[in-house]
Amino acid sequence: MKRLMIYFFYDKDGIVDNYVPYFLTSFRPYCEQICVVVNGYLTNESKTKLGKSCDTLLIRENFGFDSAAYKHAIEHYGYEKLKEYDEVIFANMTMFGPIFPANEIFNRMDKEDVDFWGITMHPAQNIHFAGVKVEKHIQSYFIVYRNSILKTPHFKDYWDTHKTPETYLEAIAFHEIREQLYFENLGFKYSSYIPYTEIPKGKPYFYYICKDIKENRMPFVKRKIFQPKEQMLYYPIEGTLLGLLDIIKENTDYDLNLIVENIERTMLNKITYPGLIKQYALMTLKMCFLPWHWKRYKAQRSTIPQIWKLLKENR
Repeated sequence: MKRLMIYFFYDKDGIVDNYVPYFLTSFRPYCEQICVVVNGYLTNESKTKLGKSCDTLLIRENFGFDSAAYKHAIEHYGYEKLKEYDEVIFANMTMFGPIFPANEIFNRMDKEDVDFWGITMHPAQNIHFAGVKVEKHIQSYFIVYRNSILKTPHFKDYWDTHKTPETYLEAIAFHEIREQLYFENLGFKYSSYIPYTEIPKGKPYFYYICKDIKENRMPFVKRKIFQPKEQMLYYPIEGTLLGLLDIIKENTDYDLNLIVENIERTMLNKITYPGLIKQYALMTLKMCFLPWHWKRYKAQRSTIPQIWKLLKENR
């Protein structure tokens, strides 16, 4: 199958950690072309590293988040050129992996009679982002459009009418939520790699990540899981972060150093002792006085002392 991958990258320091070339190299056998589009800038070393991992490297001004970068790459190739591909993959740097062989993804999804597909499905929620209600949608960190969409005028119409986001919430509203509804309402069929029969409230890649790795061979781990604010307070996983790393180590051949390298550079410096104490105390109070929060916070609460210990050891 003839595929093009368009991969979005951004790092505030312009540094490409090794998990990115690993990702791109893993998909090289299954993609005729790999295009990396960067918002912002790259160090010379990182530019060389990315250049070796892709066929086309586009560097643009840092605005519009991932969707504006995708549009930039699409216009670089041209809509007529995209019609030549069986599939165009849109992916970004917000995930580690693939932790299982990449061919497993295509072996499963090639059997699906759909027009577009992704890895996980976000549930509908009674909340609004930038004035847009959150409906059920495929999460855009890895989404694939087949020729049955690419060859129609609807694909170009979608991008021609795309509104450039200025905030993170607008990026979700103007692209991730909109693209699902846009193509679904036109009658195009879709599915997700992880077969959720009942999507939990919140974010499935947090709640079920450990289970999905073991039972569904989930190919990616979102970097956001390791962000202290997210993991500790808002979107618990079924287990601790250390437990998640153990599961990856026990069930896959993925090099955990690829995760640790990026976390240490981009996240650990944001963890402070006062912040840990405040979060630990807050969760303890909620567990005592709001019993229904107990299950929600159990995993994160047990993780905090481990991170505290790690901080002390590396102080």
